[in-house]
Amino acid sequence: YRRQRIARLAVLLNELPPACQKAFVMNKIEGRKHSEIARSLGVSVSMVEKHVMRALFHCRDLMRDDAD
Repeated sequence: YRRQRIARLAVLLNELPPACQKAFVMNKIEGRKHSEIARSLGVSVSMVEKHVMRALFHCRDLMRDDAD
């Protein structure tokens, strides 16, 4: 069951724009801070926050739909 959810999460992340994917992975998987991600991607900290939130909402909503 856990492997299925991880596979589904990978599919959901691939539905997002590349910068959004990168920001999410760098923050949630690599544990990097928003300021570090912003420097790396050449965007503002605010944009990193938006990318991460967009990815979280996208994945949460679609995984919730799968559970129903």
